[in-house]
Amino acid sequence: MSADDMLARADRLAALNMYEEAGEVYKQAVRARLPGAAVKYGEMLFLTGDYPAAERVLRAAVADGEKAAIGWLSDTLVADQRPGEAAHLMEWAAAQGVPVAALRAATIWADAVGDREKAEEWYKKAIERGEPGAVNDYGSFLSEDDSRLEEAERVLRQAAEQGDALAFSNLGGAAIENDDEGALYYYAVFLSEEGRVDEAMNYYLRAIDAGSDGAYEDVALIYQEHGEAEAAEEYFKASITAGWLSAVFSYADLLRGEGRASEIEALIPRAESLGAAPEQVEALREHLKEEG
Repeated sequence: MSADDMLARADRLAALNMYEEAGEVYKQAVRARLPGAAVKYGEMLFLTGDYPAAERVLRAAVADGEKAAIGWLSDTLVADQRPGEAAHLMEWAAAQGVPVAALRAATIWADAVGDREKAEEWYKKAIERGEPGAVNDYGSFLSEDDSRLEEAERVLRQAAEQGDALAFSNLGGAAIENDDEGALYYYAVFLSEEGRVDEAMNYYLRAIDAGSDGAYEDVALIYQEHGEAEAAEEYFKASITAGWLSAVFSYADLLRGEGRASEIEALIPRAESLGAAPEQVEALREHLKEEG
């Protein structure tokens, strides 16, 4: 039996809940030193609740240099009511360059151990290391402390600006509770990107009511997409009045589509006053030639 066949057979047996039979095959694979076999065996033992056996197998895998075993070993230690050991393991893993190890250490300190000081130390290290999701998770961590809600929102906004979808969702909680214009806007963006346009429109309009002028153009684009040109025009104009250069070009596209390209000429001085580059102004002039 080839190495791939041996592991595939063990996986199939485990999927059928035939754990004893799967374990025998996994043990053969481990004895044959097949890459990944110990990790899969340790994972199965963990998932079936045999934590002592899982720990033995996974520790041996870590000793053999299988970094994929570290996360499962950490989970095993937490499940075995030894979260401090799990946190220290992930700190060691971070020092070895294991991806997202610092963030996992922070999460264990926060959620399993309950040591917020250590957790914050490791969230910051995870951010310094550029680990995916670290900024959002740190913001969520801060939001659990009522005395640091403003700081939490700043961090979550940073994560949202970096494109973290979870941060948009987390900001939504702040939006619903506080009617904060920035949080409302970011949550609306999240909903829009999720395809929940009707809900997004509601939050964009709430953001506008709360004082966000950045939402005007988004509302206009939704109206335009739904063929409501008159409503779109109203919000494009509001966005331009508020000083958003991008709205000038979006409005110009609407005018072209409506067969009103000649009206673009009136937008050129405003575009220039908002800092449009020469090539952007020239693009607007080219649109005028289309109608001519």
